[in-house]
Amino acid sequence: MERKLDFPATVNARDLGGYTTTGGATTRWGALVRADSTSRLTPAGVQAVLDYGVRTIIDLRFADEVERHPSAFESTNHGSRYIAHSLLGESWERFIEHGAVFGDSYWYGSFLDLRQSQIGHVLGLIADAPAGGVLYHCAVGKDRTGVISMLLLTNAGVPDEIVAQDYALSAVYLREEAIQYINMTDDPAQKARVEDGYSCRPEYALGTLNHLNRRYGSVQGYMRAVGLTDEQITRLCKRLV
Repeated sequence: MERKLDFPATVNARDLGGYTTTGGATTRWGALVRADSTSRLTPAGVQAVLDYGVRTIIDLRFADEVERHPSAFESTNHGSRYIAHSLLGESWERFIEHGAVFGDSYWYGSFLDLRQSQIGHVLGLIADAPAGGVLYHCAVGKDRTGVISMLLLTNAGVPDEIVAQDYALSAVYLREEAIQYINMTDDPAQKARVEDGYSCRPEYALGTLNHLNRRYGSVQGYMRAVGLTDEQITRLCKRLV
């Protein structure tokens, strides 16, 4: 099985299958797919997603992002279910007003602490999704998508180091796009900001998981704190393992 998925014209779509858990099991291929925006999909890309077995698509972008760049699944009916639910609330600006500091070491921890109801709703959607694969995505598939992936993999028993490696893969798949934006400016400071914005250092994920464990005790403790039932937490694990 290939982790990186060929869904034209996404650049950061990949499967969460094939990871070994601490209990010796292996995460299931085709169950959960993380991706960049489905607004990029060509008709062939839409068909490739459906052929892969995906039947639920969850769009984590802000409402204005969805309005500017509608998902290819928003106005089509191919037997799939499309749900738009912003993971971080109304806008980046409002999120930052509520205490998030972009690029700070607490950046992803602020997702967990400041947007619990939204995260709980998204996790519930995945836990309660009907049969078939679930694809969830944001704009580039790195930050919002990354945090949901950390929670899902950790709940399935995947070791923190492997969760961090999965997060870091986004930098590899997004490198060509990052270079395009870097080459659009001659300002060294702006180049550095773009470079930093596309970075996916494993320590970012490890720091987030450390914050999760310190503040909530475990990923299951966090999931209960955001409103999931024990049955939903178990279903999230069984969907992947």
